[in-house]
Amino acid sequence: MNKKIIWGLMTVVVLALVGIVYSFVNEQEEKIAVGPEYQNPVFEPVIADPSIIKAEDGFYYVYGTEDNWGDGMGSRVVPIVRSENLVDWEYVGEAFHEKPSWKEDGGIWAPDIVYYNDMYYLYYSQSTWGDPNPAIGVAISETPQGPFEDQGKLFDSQEIGVNNSIDPQMFLDDDGTPYLFWGSWYGIWGIELSEDGFDYVGEKFQIASTDFEAPYIIKRDDYY
Repeated sequence: MNKKIIWGLMTVVVLALVGIVYSFVNEQEEKIAVGPEYQNPVFEPVIADPSIIKAEDGFYYVYGTEDNWGDGMGSRVVPIVRSENLVDWEYVGEAFHEKPSWKEDGGIWAPDIVYYNDMYYLYYSQSTWGDPNPAIGVAISETPQGPFEDQGKLFDSQEIGVNNSIDPQMFLDDDGTPYLFWGSWYGIWGIELSEDGFDYVGEKFQIASTDFEAPYIIKRDDYY
């Protein structure tokens, strides 16, 4: 066969393949482009140490560390934002109308939200930078937007025997047993909670000795 014809046929095949690939790429890009668009940050000015839950009303609620947002309006004691699609967020208020007063000083840090006993439970740290005895407390509300009613201190660092006891997470095991996990730079610890979630029972146990903080436990199949 004439070389010119062969080269011509090869060119046609290559161009056809290029056209197919180009069409496929465009189709995939169109599929990706469909749906909500977002960019980071998804909320400004800040929601530090966020904890999220999908509430009974269908909205996603996020709770963050106390912050004044630099607007001269004073500290927002656990700001709350919500969204229907995880893209468009609106500020809905604060978890507390008044800061919990069982500790003399300290901000409300790293809240953890969970739905338990038909109520919304908010576990939180209360501490200052370099605090020798930070603590963990708990508050409850019938609605995700609050206001939350403080139930007081769960424990402080000296009482529980773990330095820098902050960054709590409540975990409900398959058998219904509630646990609290926490820790910051002095190991990651856990302890069983009472049925009402307002106290601890039994002895603490350590699950990691490294300089981690802010644990989050999940379970998939047979593994934690």
